[in-house]
Formats: sequence, structure tokens, C-alpha cells
Amino acid sequence: RRPPRSTLFPYTTLFRSRGFKWQLAVLALMLAVARKVAAADASLRRGEWKRAQFTGLELRGRTLGIIGLGKIAMPIALQLIRSGYAVTGYRRSSMAEFAAAGGTPLSSPAEVAVKSDFIVSCLPSPDALDDVIAGPGGVMNTIRPGQIFLELGTYPLAVKERQRARLAEKNATFIDSHRPPSISSSRIRAAYHFSVNPRQTLASGESLKE
Repeated sequence: RRPPRSTLFPYTTLFRSRGFKWQLAVLALMLAVARKVAAADASLRRGEWKRAQFTGLELRGRTLGIIGLGKIAMPIALQLIRSGYAVTGYRRSSMAEFAAAGGTPLSSPAEVAVKSDFIVSCLPSPDALDDVIAGPGGVMNTIRPGQIFLELGTYPLAVKERQRARLAEKNATFIDSHRPPSISSSRIRAAYHFSVNPRQTLASGESLKE
């Protein structure tokens, strides 16, 4: 059962599916967030065409930061590196595997914010997220206006609201992600292709609808 939608957060999802690597699903989510696909879709459904407002951020050629290189975030980081992205990362324990794959280990979440254009985190607890956001070495110290912080963990709404409010003080964006029961492989592929090349996807007739 899906949790209630919050009016404070863009509603995004992380999912697994058969026949399609879930790491690519996360990459599709990152691209969709950066390119403002959800907001643009909602605007279009209202009969508007405000293209200039939804240019978004082109991730190609940018540096992506991953905080919390554990069982979920490490495969995401490795997939991003294989896909040709420059990736920085931070975790409290060893980052030898990450460095060996071509990632750039950093000394704190704050340094990740400085040296990255887009930040993704996947952390084990609300306390860990509080520390990464607002601790002595947290991203609040260095995050820039317009930067996006995408959190893949599942936390109570109050925890998410707290982080959203903190980053809003810096004119940065906190985006929550969670896992719904199931989404078809075809929709994941369509979302990924649309994020990368909207015109080609629309021309091919791939559907983003459930």
C-alpha cells in the first residue's frame, strides 16, 4: 500500500522490475528529476505550454554525488560510472571498491555538495540523514542554490519535511523517493528513454501511462 502523498514534495518513485536493471531505473528517476519531467507533464495536462520553465538540468557532463555507498547506493554509483558519468562519493567506511571502479572518494557530505552538481543519498536511518544534512560535515554547510538532493530511503513524513525545510533555507531542493509495489518494465524503459530523448520517445509511441 502506498503512503499518503505529501503536498510538500515532488512525488517520485524507485522501483525494481524483471528484465530491467533497477540501477537504470534509478538513473531514469535522476534524469526525470533533473529535467523536471513530472512538473512539465502536470503543466501540459493542465493545457499549458511553459517550455522555458521546464528546461531543467542536463546531467551529461556534470558530476553526480552519492552519499552512503552501501548495498543500494554502491550499485547505483557503479552503474553511473559505467554509463560515463563523473561520480563523487562518501561513506564512513572503506571506499576502496568505489575508487577502484573510477569514483572519486571524498571526506564528507559537505565536500560532496561542493564537488557535485546533483546529489543522491541512501542512508540507514533518520539520524544518519540528519547528520548528512545538518551535521558538522553536512551538506547544509556547502550546498548551492538550485542544487537537487535526492533521497532514496524510506522515512516518516516528519523526517522528510525537516530536511525539505532545511534545504529550502539554502534555496536547494530535497526530493523524496520510495518504492511502490510494482511497475512494468515497459513503463520503466519508456521513462528512461523519455528522460534522455523526449522527442524520439514520443515519436516511437512508447507510453508513460499506467
